[in-house]
Amino acid sequence: MILKILLVNGQSEWDAIMERALSSHVVTKARNAYEGIQLAMEEGFHAVIAHQEWANGTNGTCLSADIKRFVHPCPVMILVGREPEQFPHSADRFIKLPFDMDQLGGIIENAIQDRRKVFALSASRG
Repeated sequence: MILKILLVNGQSEWDAIMERALSSHVVTKARNAYEGIQLAMEEGFHAVIAHQEWANGTNGTCLSADIKRFVHPCPVMILVGREPEQFPHSADRFIKLPFDMDQLGGIIENAIQDRRKVFALSASRG
């Protein structure tokens, strides 16, 4: 399955690495959190991947909280350099750097499936 993935970071080196790792999918890049939220609301994505620590005044957990508020079905994964337990639980997945790029596709697909299950359960409870 070809996925539509939004990368939110704005660091060209990181974006290039992620684009190579996700070359079998459709990848869109956002330079900052504001642009990421706008794109997520307008275009819809299967998943959002963001880096936790940014130089542009926000971070991945803030972005994740906003996307969950406005774009509910979209899972958010955040790349972190420290232990994931140190972050608020606003993301669907925390991916600790460095990680095996070959596993990224599976991580994304599992997050999408988990998110769909949560929404199906919520809908059935009505």
